[in-house]
Amino acid sequence: MNSLRTVLLASLPFLFDPVAGRTESTMPQSEQAQSTERRLLSATSTVGDILRHPAFSGYAGRILPWDDRPYDESMKLSEIGGLLPYHSAVDTGTVLGGLNRMIEDVAAGHQVFYDIYTEADKRADPSKEDTGLFYFRGRPGAPFAIVSPGGGFAYVGSVHEGFPYAVGINRQGYNVFVLKYRVGQGGRVATQDLAAAISYVFRNSETLDVATKRYSVWGSSAGARMAAFIGSARGRRVRRGCLAQACGGCHGLYRAFRPFRQ
Repeated sequence: MNSLRTVLLASLPFLFDPVAGRTESTMPQSEQAQSTERRLLSATSTVGDILRHPAFSGYAGRILPWDDRPYDESMKLSEIGGLLPYHSAVDTGTVLGGLNRMIEDVAAGHQVFYDIYTEADKRADPSKEDTGLFYFRGRPGAPFAIVSPGGGFAYVGSVHEGFPYAVGINRQGYNVFVLKYRVGQGGRVATQDLAAAISYVFRNSETLDVATKRYSVWGSSAGARMAAFIGSARGRRVRRGCLAQACGGCHGLYRAFRPFRQ
């Protein structure tokens, strides 16, 4: 009994002292942060897990489809199709593949999100704040593709037909950007964002390590209309080297896709 009392008394500092005997982790703080940043999402993860994931800090809201409404952060990603009223057959595994690819890229030290407008541009037109490019790296120096997801110009369905398309095109070695464009203002404004995105990639091609010849634009639904508008912009600088792949279901085209110079 005395020996048991001795053991219990000796344990008191570990039970009540917040510092003594701390066993949460011996991992350095930088490694803990890195481990959290690498945390992959699953079907039981929630919308809130996307919004608060450290890998998406600063642009998490632009991953999700809507700009003008709050989210139910407890919604599981297995139910994310409920956020895409104009889309059907939203496959959870495919959605997770695109999201987790970005998490892995950030953990590997790569920048994933790029603004296409300057701070001055966004101050002059605050609606440009909700735009940008998500970069899925392929072979260094390879041609690039820009994907414009659909959503009826009401939302941007990147989780369903943006990030998964990028992963598929990536498998052929191409560098892929998924565009977050402005919604609620019709096709003309959204297409202006696509033109701005192409110009951004051209201006920064060396930093991004992409070839500007033989690039392509892709789109589904509303995004397909944007690609078609760009593809028919004859005589304009944005036309140079552009093949518009305007399609409603691009998955079957990945393997056959070969961009060419016009």
